[in-house]
Amino acid sequence: MKGTLFKWFFLWAATMILGLTLFWAFGPKAKKIDLNEISYNTTESSTLYFRNMRAYFYDLNDDEKSGFNIYRIGSREKTESKLHFMIIHNWRLNEAYIMLESDLIDIEKENLSLILVSDTLALEAKDAEANYTFAAKLFEALERGSEVALISGSDEFSFSESELKSIKKSLKDYFKLVGKLR
Repeated sequence: MKGTLFKWFFLWAATMILGLTLFWAFGPKAKKIDLNEISYNTTESSTLYFRNMRAYFYDLNDDEKSGFNIYRIGSREKTESKLHFMIIHNWRLNEAYIMLESDLIDIEKENLSLILVSDTLALEAKDAEANYTFAAKLFEALERGSEVALISGSDEFSFSESELKSIKKSLKDYFKLVGKLR
């Protein structure tokens, strides 16, 4: 009896180890955002998920002039923020936009660049498409675990672990909202 039980346990343990090894080798990799099709459209289900599950972690501002809901993640640095994103939800058209903000750099007047491990990422324009592309490339870099630093003129600012985590969470929530991540 003990020998049979031991064989079954050994068979179960070997199967579990093999399964975990296969999952580790062939399981999900870093998430990529398809930049061939830029879409700002939201669905009812993604909007409900965001409002009911994720909006709690954001500071909400209602822009009376445009009628947009503007979300900024609550875990961001509130003063002297190097970089954070706001999610702008145009609920009338079922669209959401991502826009970059910084307290250190006046984005309207200066170019913003980030140093990644093997590349430099720059915000080329100030429109929604440029912000979307910048956000997608930054999200992919953060998913790969790249080191990130902000360049302003001759100054270079590194990010703390909590700042990077906050940025990554904002980007993940946005790309889930527009249906680019599951």
